Amino acid sequence: LPVDGIMGPETRSAIRDFQRRERLLVDGIVGPETKRALIVARRSHQAVGPEPPEPPQSVEEEQFLRSWWSALTDCQIEDRTHLTPKSKRIRQRDPSTVYALVLHQMAFSRGNDPARYNNVTAHYAILPDGKILQLHPISAYLYASNGFNARSVAVEFAGNFPSTRGRCWKAETYGCYQLTQAQIEAGRCLVRHLIREIGLTHILAHRQSSGTRENDPGPDIWYQVGQWAIDHYGLKDGGPGFKIDSGKPIPEEWRTWGRGASQPEFMVEPLRAETAPQFEEEIDPETPEHVEWLQHSLNHMLGLRLPEDGVLGPATRSALRRFQSQRGLDANGVLNLRTEQSLMAAGATPHRHPARG
Repeated sequence: LPVDGIMGPETRSAIRDFQRRERLLVDGIVGPETKRALIVARRSHQAVGPEPPEPPQSVEEEQFLRSWWSALTDCQIEDRTHLTPKSKRIRQRDPSTVYALVLHQMAFSRGNDPARYNNVTAHYAILPDGKILQLHPISAYLYASNGFNARSVAVEFAGNFPSTRGRCWKAETYGCYQLTQAQIEAGRCLVRHLIREIGLTHILAHRQSSGTRENDPGPDIWYQVGQWAIDHYGLKDGGPGFKIDSGKPIPEEWRTWGRGASQPEFMVEPLRAETAPQFEEEIDPETPEHVEWLQHSLNHMLGLRLPEDGVLGPATRSALRRFQSQRGLDANGVLNLRTEQSLMAAGATPHRHPARG
């Protein structure tokens, strides 16, 4: 297996095989029983002679578990705590009292330049390319997560991510982004890192502590990082209905968001009713009129001089991929609904599709 710190399908399958062999619960999760069995198996493998190995000593067990966790939690975290405003650190706290991680979305993205995130009020930030920035020490009490502030670390994901209805907050100003695979992997690695470093036991959503953060962090981040941590490492989120103060519980839909259910395409919000097009599930084919609109929009957005001839040639495809990459979309050069809506969110005139018979 690759020693890359990623609990991928191959590693999970190997864990299940080991659990079957040891007659343990076959769930692919490395819980206490599986850890102990791994320790004993390792000792057995190293033992020499006919005598069975002795039970592992506590020191050896600790050393093995540390090396095992180190392989899983070797995150590349950029320490920027010396560059961020100390005025945001309201007071010091004992890190041993911190047991929760609160997931947030920034509702904006400034790209992949770490320096542009120095003023974000969070302990950690995760950028679109998967960089993990530590902005403030865990010992710092921040005004980041409302009633969860005292016992939690705040983790912000760069991007303006959609709700379960496919809508992004003020998309015409802040865009509408997709959570990247690099962010997912970085978020999961940070969870493992905090389990090792501070004994993390809870993972929470900002919406649970604030009535004004309904889509914070949103279904994508919650399912891919929060629910993942619950399913794989047994972290707790307070359970169904849990919230504090003016917050709202985690929607049941968030918990199952990535399990094959159809998810809506992005819809920019808000658009004025008189200019908002009525989107179908699929857009019309790339007709000359549609491509002309695309070329005109790309020229306006990117400062290009594409011929507005209605031909989707290599130059137009390349420009389209560039726009998609800038907006955090799948850079496939295909004029799909998400790309069209992102163009309009960036200021393009809405394209009206012909009625279908």
